[in-house]
Amino acid sequence: MKNVMLLAFVLLAVIPSFVVSAEKETPVKEIKLADEHVVVYYFHGWLRNLACTAIEEAGKKAATETFKKEYEAGKITFKVFDIDKPDFSHYKDDYDFASDLAMVLVKVKGKEETKNKVLQKVSVLSGDEKKLSAYIEKEITNFLKTE
Repeated sequence: MKNVMLLAFVLLAVIPSFVVSAEKETPVKEIKLADEHVVVYYFHGWLRNLACTAIEEAGKKAATETFKKEYEAGKITFKVFDIDKPDFSHYKDDYDFASDLAMVLVKVKGKEETKNKVLQKVSVLSGDEKKLSAYIEKEITNFLKTE
């Protein structure tokens, strides 16, 4: 009985430090998008941890601060979706990623998506803020240059 109570106490103390509510997402300022622009999507599941929030923050910072000029010109934007919600679950198939955590760059011309790229290393780099940010920024830079 003592072991069960100890286990319950440990779980109640530890789990909240790993779970981050999706309600804490901070939306970015909506801007009028240019006819040709890039969307930086961040997808997550309903259960989030510190890695999830690190990836979201790095992506948002890259899109809205590192690429501030492009962001303010409507050439780049950042969007976050919980893919466990039925309205957004199709994105896993649309962009062909397997996990509940993904960052995808999408090039849009008019209303048509012309190109996309799944950033495969965001999960692996989530524990190193500098490497994660550098990776995302490099990928966005290269993606902006492509046709």
